[in-house]
Amino acid sequence: MVKSVAHGMSDTASKLSSTASTVLTYVSGDDAFRADRDRLRASRYQSSSASLRAGWQGLRSGLIGGITSIPNSVVRGISQDGVTGAVTGLAKGLIGAVAKPAAGLLDFASGTTLAITQSTRSSESIGEIKRIRLPGVVQGRS
Repeated sequence: MVKSVAHGMSDTASKLSSTASTVLTYVSGDDAFRADRDRLRASRYQSSSASLRAGWQGLRSGLIGGITSIPNSVVRGISQDGVTGAVTGLAKGLIGAVAKPAAGLLDFASGTTLAITQSTRSSESIGEIKRIRLPGVVQGRS
């Protein structure tokens, strides 16, 4: 029973942190960051160690993305729209500087809780009834 409760709680925590991370990734407005994050998330369902690895990589990606967000966004804005693009890029960079590390932290939490979920998963299906004895045969008179 304790294993089932741990499984349920970690599964819920994993899904909540994954959803919050996805929202923050969209708030960052960086399509390359979003694509990189989706690539990392695709590998996390293979095993509990893959989930942990994806969580660490998500954290690293978020921190690096947050650090480089402002200069990358400003340069991209200048190349597209000149001075007004620089101002827009600075605003997007500031949002990304906060949203990307937060998304990375939530990816790490999601990967860790998913690893716990995978390690507490029962080898038998939940709700599957396992027969202890074979059913008896009832025959009437012939």
